[in-house]
Amino acid sequence: PRDAPPAPPPIPAMSKHLVWPSFFDGAVGSEVCDNATRLSKRGAATWWHLDDSGEFVMQTALNNKQHPAGTQPVKVFVYGPRASYDWTSHDHQTEESEKIVGLHLFDQVKEEEFPPSHHLPVWTVAVLRAGGRPLISPPNIPHLVITINDCVMVEQRRVSNLFLDEVSYLLRRVQHWQATPILYKYLRHNLQDLKHVGALVDRLKARAASKDCSGLERKRALCSLLSIARFPAYFAVPGGEPREPIEDMIQAAKDAVEEDERLGDADKGAEERQRRAAEEAQKAKFGDGSAQEEQTPAEEAYRTELMEWAMEHGATPGLLNDLETYWEVTSAWQHGPGIFTLGPRAHCAVSYPNSRPLYGPVRTTPEEAAEDLKAMQVASEDGGGWSVKQMLAKQKQA
Repeated sequence: PRDAPPAPPPIPAMSKHLVWPSFFDGAVGSEVCDNATRLSKRGAATWWHLDDSGEFVMQTALNNKQHPAGTQPVKVFVYGPRASYDWTSHDHQTEESEKIVGLHLFDQVKEEEFPPSHHLPVWTVAVLRAGGRPLISPPNIPHLVITINDCVMVEQRRVSNLFLDEVSYLLRRVQHWQATPILYKYLRHNLQDLKHVGALVDRLKARAASKDCSGLERKRALCSLLSIARFPAYFAVPGGEPREPIEDMIQAAKDAVEEDERLGDADKGAEERQRRAAEEAQKAKFGDGSAQEEQTPAEEAYRTELMEWAMEHGATPGLLNDLETYWEVTSAWQHGPGIFTLGPRAHCAVSYPNSRPLYGPVRTTPEEAAEDLKAMQVASEDGGGWSVKQMLAKQKQA
C-alpha cells in the first residue's frame, strides 16, 4: 500500500567480512553455515555444550569507544579437552532429573570431596576483548562462555571439508542424546547429495595427492576421505540411492536403542544383556560398518575403492586406527551410571544430592566404587552430610 512505512535498511552481516585462515577457502574449502550478531549483557552465560554440527566458530567483539581497542575483556571462554565431555555433561542424570547436571566450576563440592588433581582435565581459558583479536573455537570441544561486560559480538560458523572426521564424531555422539540438535543444512542436504559429495571427493583426492600442499593438509584430506568411506549413514556417494533426511536416520537409531532398553527392563535380571543389546542396536542401525548392507552394490564398490585409494596415498593403518578410536565416542560411564572411570585402574562413585555431582574416593576397581555408591546413596536417604569422609566412616561402621 502507498501509505506503508518504508522498509528498514537491512542489518549488515558483519561476520561475512571476517578473514579466515587460508585452508578454509582454496580448492576444498568450507561451508558457511551461519552468520550472527549477538548483543550480550554482562552476566549472561552459555553453559557447557558442543557446537551443533562439528563446525569451527570465529567470533570477534566490536570495539567499545569508551576503551582503547583490545583492552576491555568482554567474554571468557573455558575449554575442556575432548575427553572431558563426561565431566562437563552428566547426560544420564540430566535425562533422569530433567535438570542440567555437570561440573560447576563456581559452585563445586569441597576440594577434599573431589578426585585428586592429577585425575582432572586441564582447562584452557581464552578472553575475548572488544576491538581485539578474533577467536576461533575448534569443533567438538566442551566449552562454556561467560559475558563479563556488555558487548556486541559477531560470529560466523563453518564446516570445514578438511575436517569431516569431526562431523562424523558429532553425529556419532548425537545418537546418545535425548534430543537431536538442529543440524545445519550442509549436513542435512549437501552431504546427502550424491553429486555434491562426488565432486567433493574429487577435490579431496587432488588435495591429498598434491605435492604442493603441506603434509598436514594432505593428512586432513585423507581423514575426510576415510570418513566418507567409513560412514554410509552420514555421507552419500555416487552410485547410491536418494537419501532420507539425516534426522530420520538418527531418530531411527534412537528408537532402536529405546526399544531394546524397554524390552530389557521387562527382565529385571538382564541388565548386562540390556546394555549389550543397546550397544549392538546402535552399531547395527547407525553407520557402524553393518550399515553397509543397506548400500547398493555400486555404492559399496565406490566406498571400497575410496578406502583403498586413501590407503595407497598415505593413509596408514595407524591413522585409520586413530580415527576409529576417536569415532568410538568412549564414555566414562562404561560401568554404568554412578561409576565414573577416571583412567586405568581408577574409578569413583558419583551421587547427585540436589542434582549436583558428588565424587567418591578413587578406587582401583569399579566394584569397589560400586560399594561406595551404595554407601553414598544410603547417606543421602538418611539425610546425612555430604562429606566423603562421613560416608566412608558410615561404611566402615556398617
